[in-house]
Amino acid sequence: LQYNEDINYILENTKILHFSSWPLSQHKSRETMEKVLEEGRKNNILIGFDPNYHPMIWEKDHDGIEYIKNIIKKVDIIKPSEVDAERLFGEDSAIVTNGKETLKFETLAKEIVDTTGAGDAFWSGFYTGITKGHNLKKSLELGFATSAYKLKYTGAIAHLPKIEEIKNMYNL
Repeated sequence: LQYNEDINYILENTKILHFSSWPLSQHKSRETMEKVLEEGRKNNILIGFDPNYHPMIWEKDHDGIEYIKNIIKKVDIIKPSEVDAERLFGEDSAIVTNGKETLKFETLAKEIVDTTGAGDAFWSGFYTGITKGHNLKKSLELGFATSAYKLKYTGAIAHLPKIEEIKNMYNL
């Protein structure tokens, strides 16, 4: 992954940037992502990060955990899975925090067929809420509802209904 004019154009014409730990695991793409974060800040882009740390993909003798902790300081939103949060920070029970307030949510999932893609579904509902002007709590609820919907289906990709349908299904 190398920084180029296409990436620059996208960063000049977007509201949200989302990335995971995968491009950070190798030196060349790590440099690109640092440039992307720098340019994203200049363009006032909301930056979300999924710190899905897997030690086996990182370069030998690289402290991926410490690097990820430093990247977290440069983003607006992180959403680690419970496993990733424990790997990075140790055991904790906080679900959502802005550093001042912690919110806990009960699951909306009533039927779980397959967890594959549920995190991505969460992000889609959450970011939709943010871009439609909902507050943080409402946007989180939309993320959890979208994820709960996805959990009912097998496979990484499920046809997700429009956000208004999700709102109606989960009484949001």
